[in-house]
Amino acid sequence: MIRIKSTSLVISTLIISSCSFVQDRSEELVQVVDATESSSHSSTKPKNEVRKSVTPQEYVVKKNDTLGSIARKTLGSSIYYRQLASFNSLNEQQTLKVGQVILIPTNISVSQTTKATPLKRPSTSTKEPLIIASQKYPELNSLISQQKYNQAIDWALTHPNLKADLGLQAKLVEATSLQADKELEERDYSEASFLINGLKANQNLAGINKTQLTRKATQIQCNQLSHNALQKVGKGQIDEAYKDLMQALSLDKNYSNSLDLFLQARDSVTETMHQEALKLYRNQQLDKASILWSQILKLKPNDDLALVYTDRVKSLQKKLKGL
Repeated sequence: MIRIKSTSLVISTLIISSCSFVQDRSEELVQVVDATESSSHSSTKPKNEVRKSVTPQEYVVKKNDTLGSIARKTLGSSIYYRQLASFNSLNEQQTLKVGQVILIPTNISVSQTTKATPLKRPSTSTKEPLIIASQKYPELNSLISQQKYNQAIDWALTHPNLKADLGLQAKLVEATSLQADKELEERDYSEASFLINGLKANQNLAGINKTQLTRKATQIQCNQLSHNALQKVGKGQIDEAYKDLMQALSLDKNYSNSLDLFLQARDSVTETMHQEALKLYRNQQLDKASILWSQILKLKPNDDLALVYTDRVKSLQKKLKGL
């Protein structure tokens, strides 16, 4: 008997049920900026701020955090990133610093005169403000808290407000991403990818939430490429492993560099390349050795050994030309 995973059934139902809908909304992609460990630049204080009349909660910025992702984690949807920026007197384009404290309002109240371009809402939405999904849908939030992600996905997919409620969509994306993370832990990359891409095909989702899914799909690819590279290292296929790692970097540099799988594969690949480059260096095949160290620096820009020997090669080549 063939065993079908529950996540596959969830997405199959999703794709079938979404085919009859026509997307009738105007959407606007929200630009967010990744958090880095470098010092943040000073920014111009927005002219119109959210009134800080409530006692806010504190959130400490982690690596790869953005205003959008913080808003999604703390306020239920990334659509509140502008309000979050205004509440903290930040520029919307400002880079966040790891360890930086972001104040989270306990309610959302934005000045009607703000010059920020308003997010376009679905034509079916009402004039009432969006309510945080975790408060509006306690049953859904409970399922997610209990790590019953597939049940949460089913619950959200069948809810009549899904098409009109961006907050509900955000919770659906959250549950789907968490289930995909479970698949990644089991090294089931195809199932994780199928789950995310299946939800992306749902016409009920607004572009802002599909953007979150696109990023998650990219992260799954980075995981799979890193896993493949590590396996190829074990088989002695260093060139192929190097290509996989470089592809992962091109997809999402910051995320790839945070993966243990990527770092393990990278260390093994660069160590092998170093040994080969040193042999070439000792045999005075400087050009070939220089090429290998250059490749290492593309994969690992702060590699001390590659930096040292690159300088030595340049110095030696200069001396040889002077003879």
